[in-house]
Amino acid sequence: MKVLYVYDKGSNIRYLHNMLELQNKMFKDFSYIFVRLPEYITFDQNNFDLLIYQTFPDPSHPTKFTPELAKQGDEKFWEFKGIKVLQDSYDNGELDAFSRMGETAEKLPRIKSTPGFSYLKKFNVIYDIPPWVGSGIARNINRERDILVHCAFAVKDYYGHRIRHRIMDILHNEFSKEVDFIKVNSRKYLRHLERTQISITAPGFGPCSNTFWYALRTATLSVAEQTVDRYKLLPRVDLIPDEDYVSFSVDTLADKLRYLLKNPDECERIRRSGYKKFMEGYNFERSTKDFHTVLENLCN
Repeated sequence: MKVLYVYDKGSNIRYLHNMLELQNKMFKDFSYIFVRLPEYITFDQNNFDLLIYQTFPDPSHPTKFTPELAKQGDEKFWEFKGIKVLQDSYDNGELDAFSRMGETAEKLPRIKSTPGFSYLKKFNVIYDIPPWVGSGIARNINRERDILVHCAFAVKDYYGHRIRHRIMDILHNEFSKEVDFIKVNSRKYLRHLERTQISITAPGFGPCSNTFWYALRTATLSVAEQTVDRYKLLPRVDLIPDEDYVSFSVDTLADKLRYLLKNPDECERIRRSGYKKFMEGYNFERSTKDFHTVLENLCN
C-alpha cells in the first residue's frame, strides 16, 4: 500500500503524522510520502494507492488559509484516481473543514480530530484522532499530590466566547487559596500535573484545551466545562462524565469543586478511571495497528 499524505498547516495533525511514520516501521506492505500543500500542486500523484488530504481548516483565517492554494489543491485532489481520504483538523470537532468542496466531499472517508457526535452522524469518519500529548505514561499514579487544583489556561477574547473569563472569575473569587494559577513551562508541565489532584480546563477554539488530555495522561482528575460532553474524545473508548472526568457548567462549577475538595475518595475513583480509559483509547501503537487495518479495508 503506497500512501500520499498531503498536509498544510494546523495544530491537530501530529497524531496522524506519527501513526503514518510508525506504520512504515511496523508493516512491510506499507509506505508513505509526506508532501506539503504548495509542493503538491506540481507533484506526481499517479503512483499511489491512497491519498490523505489536509488543508488549513478555517477558511476565515486572514493569514493561514490561502484560498487560491486551496483551490488548486482541491482541483488536483479530485483528479486522483485512487482512494481519497480527507483529514479534517478543525479545532472545533463540530465544524467541517471541507465545506467549500460541496456535497460530494461529505461522502468521502474522513479522519477527524476530536469529532463532535453530530459530526459523526453526518460524515463518513473512518478514524477519529485526539491531539498529540506524547507517548509516555505517568511515572507513578500513586504518588502524593501536593497541589490541590491547577488552572492556568489563557484568557483571551479571540475565542469568540467568554467562558474562560467567567471560570477564572469564579476561581479567583471563591477558590483563591485552593487553586494554583501558575503558568508552567511546557517542558515541566507534565511533571507539574503529576503533583496535581485536579486540573480545570475550558473551551478555546475547540471543546477544551489540550490540558484535558494531559491531565488524563498523568492520572490527574480532569474537570472540564460541559462543552466536552458533545465530543468523541478518544479512539476506541467513550469517556463518561462523572465516571472518567467531571464536567461542569459555569453555574455548577463552584458547587462541584467544593464537593470534590471535600470528597477525595471520589476524586481518586474518577481520576483512576479516566487514566485507565486514556491508556486504552490513546494507546499509540494500538491506534497505528487499527488505522493500518482501516486503510487496508479501504484499498481492498
